[in-house]
Amino acid sequence: MTDTTTPAAGGNEPMRAVITNYGHLSGDTNSVPDDLKPFAQQVLDMDPIKDVPSAVVDNTGVRPMKLQASALPDDMKHAVLDKLHRIPREMRDGAEDRLVREVLTANRAQMRLKIGLSQDALPYHAEQVDIARQAQELTRKRNWYAEQVGRVSGFKTVEDPATGDLRPVDVPLLSDPKRAAYREQITDLDRQIRLLVNPDGSYGIEGQRRMREALVESATRLRKVELQRSEEAEARQMAANINRQARVKRRAESYARMNADDVG
Repeated sequence: MTDTTTPAAGGNEPMRAVITNYGHLSGDTNSVPDDLKPFAQQVLDMDPIKDVPSAVVDNTGVRPMKLQASALPDDMKHAVLDKLHRIPREMRDGAEDRLVREVLTANRAQMRLKIGLSQDALPYHAEQVDIARQAQELTRKRNWYAEQVGRVSGFKTVEDPATGDLRPVDVPLLSDPKRAAYREQITDLDRQIRLLVNPDGSYGIEGQRRMREALVESATRLRKVELQRSEEAEARQMAANINRQARVKRRAESYARMNADDVG
């Protein structure tokens, strides 16, 4: 029976590889058509944080922008401010920017999920974010139900039938039918989570299917881009050849006129 008083597989553990190590999951091109395999491998070789654009673009130019804790989510902001307050006031110049950058680096996967991706991101990386977000939301709901099932309104004293001693027993806050209904919800949410991600952080059956489809779509897009680049390069080369032939033709015509004058 599923433990309904604690988060499944250690809280956020089902999303360990999907979120904490977002972008560093192993993949393969086995399900990709042969003509797309080189492009699929390009996708798998990309770092989804370093190589994939965020939805937020730094438009500050070459001048470095000083980061402030006030721009962070509350949990990260408080962590930065706690550290900042421990630094002597005369040594705080630049410390806030440094601490903010440190927390952003440490939580870059979580920040990427909150910020989102650029519209130019490949479907493969967009699907990674979608699955991670869905797994987070399902786990949040699951944990809420588990918390409600575990709530108590107090305790009562009962006699232990084996020893005759009196001992305190928790009195659940919810009725038995309500707790049973919540347990059913927990079981269903656990199932939905496992379809997306396994307890070890790898993708579940549904997650694998979605990632395979996204990989093929991404590889197809890269092949199209490569074809367009190839055609553009070929067109430029052809244009250069046409211009060269035109120059040669004009020069040849000039020589022909001079030769005609000489013959005359």
